[in-house]
Amino acid sequence: MSMFQRLGNQPQQQSQDPRSAAMELMKKQGIDVPQGIENDPQAIIQHLMQSGKVPQNRLNMAQQIMQRMFSR
Repeated sequence: MSMFQRLGNQPQQQSQDPRSAAMELMKKQGIDVPQGIENDPQAIIQHLMQSGKVPQNRLNMAQQIMQRMFSR
């Protein structure tokens, strides 16, 4: 099998929407977001603050990123 055939047989990565990508990233980091609040950035930030799993400076950064992503 040629190199080009092998490359052609590899699964294509599908692009994700930013919300799904953010949720997947949080899961990979061991941060669980309860069902029902996945689409509410303020509720997610509130949950992260209450859980104590994320330092305040990262929460601030996450809040800014999520506001940009969800405001589209």
